[in-house]
Amino acid sequence: IIERYKISHTADEQMTLLLGASLLLAEKLSRMKPTHPQASAWEGLTRDVLDSLFDSQTIIERADFMPDIIIKLAGYIPDMAFEYVHKLNALIPDHPRFLSILALVQAMKDDIKAARETIKRAEKLARQQKDTEILETLRSLREELDSPFGSMIGPMLRMRMSLGDADIDEMDEMMDDFLTFDDDDDEEVF
Repeated sequence: IIERYKISHTADEQMTLLLGASLLLAEKLSRMKPTHPQASAWEGLTRDVLDSLFDSQTIIERADFMPDIIIKLAGYIPDMAFEYVHKLNALIPDHPRFLSILALVQAMKDDIKAARETIKRAEKLARQQKDTEILETLRSLREELDSPFGSMIGPMLRMRMSLGDADIDEMDEMMDDFLTFDDDDDEEVF
């Protein structure tokens, strides 16, 4: 991947390759257990590709792809996600979507106070920019943080993000079955 990056002819080709590689590597890491014998090698390769991506001159033009990569990393290595979401926010400050990803990673790292402050800042910017979609996302995250279970949001987010979509769907089905009232037996199953 790195060699292909070096011989790509245009900045756009380099960026496309690096973004694709970053997303694939983050996806691979998100499905790997940290105790896997090759985990550190995959982490190193992911870091090399992401560093090349951030060193690229066109990262700002393609930065909208970065939240997906950072979210994938957050479920596996919150510290690495935290590092790269800070780099993203340093490159493009005052971007409500990128700030929302920072707040999410802060919550995953159990820094609820910082997450709340980041959400407030992002909400203010989103209102100024009239971005109703991100305002709804921020409102939802703020409500979760402010709930009685707000202190548990970090572990819950880490668990949810470490599961694949199929695992999440299966868990949802099991919970639905578990909490369903069965009319035939006249008893509720909890």
